[in-house]
Amino acid sequence: MTCALRFLHESPRARTSKDWMLELTLREAGSRIRQVRMGPRISITRPEAVEPQSSQKKSQTKYTCTICYTKYKDEDEKAKPLNCDHDYCKKCYRQYLKNLIDSNRVSEIPCPDETCDQKFNDAQIEETLNDKELFKKYIRFKTRASLYKNPNVRWCVRPGCENHMIGSPGDKMIKCSCGAEVCFPCGSAYHEGKTCEQVLADGFKNYKNKKKIQFCKGCKARVEKSDGCNHMTCR
Repeated sequence: MTCALRFLHESPRARTSKDWMLELTLREAGSRIRQVRMGPRISITRPEAVEPQSSQKKSQTKYTCTICYTKYKDEDEKAKPLNCDHDYCKKCYRQYLKNLIDSNRVSEIPCPDETCDQKFNDAQIEETLNDKELFKKYIRFKTRASLYKNPNVRWCVRPGCENHMIGSPGDKMIKCSCGAEVCFPCGSAYHEGKTCEQVLADGFKNYKNKKKIQFCKGCKARVEKSDGCNHMTCR
């Protein structure tokens, strides 16, 4: 295109109307070509640096329980009921207390860490459990455990009654509030006319017949079969 334009410019004498039209057409085409090559002008604005917003919250430190190794987003699930440095998640503390209560080990409940000498009191257990029924069960078992330490306590023999009575070594019979009579020396139902040894022997005899208890032929020890074959080796 450039060569053609230069040739027409150098030969003005030979120009005709067709030549002028051709030159104008070529010039217009050349102008369009330059526009295509250069393209439209684009104004580029340099973006300003965006400063971090002060309102953005910092990432919270995760808390990891050292019993179950569960990671929590915050420390709301961490429990520290005792005055020691051992803190675990609320779920593990509740399960720990529940296991001890269900197994009736409620006399003294220590910290889950074996090296710690801190122990729970009733208020700490109630707050940590957050379960009214389970806490009532804990109080009932703890009361029983303390009563078992008293040698003068006897329990009612009537099924369904959980009352206890406190007698004295000279008593032969004590009576529950439900009306049941209990022999104080052996704790069985009161047996007028029979000695405690006879009652205990009769009770063992009934149990022996029910469970098919036999005597070892070697040492004469009482043997109760739980499972397996009938063969037995005395040790």
